[in-house]
Amino acid sequence: MMSAANDIKGSKSARKLLGALSPETLGGSPIQTVIEVEDADAIFQQALEHGAEELQAVIDRFYGKRAGQLKDPFGHHWTISMHIEDTTPEELRRRAQQMFADGY
Repeated sequence: MMSAANDIKGSKSARKLLGALSPETLGGSPIQTVIEVEDADAIFQQALEHGAEELQAVIDRFYGKRAGQLKDPFGHHWTISMHIEDTTPEELRRRAQQMFADGY
């Protein structure tokens, strides 16, 4: 087993290699890695320029984050996120109800 740790613009991540299989060889990935960065748009664009595929565009989310989802060339799913505002539990609940009422 091999392992690696990295720091992407202040976001720490670690991985362990348990074999030579990737999500693509297994028919997809059952997990998604979420990283929070200072500029989600810039990091997302950089990933696209290096071969990632956009799954969901970077947009402002109801829970106070700006985030988008992508798949890297090996099939790993990522959410690139940044904090944009604090929300109270009441506001979060109101926004969630509105989102689902609008047919999310």
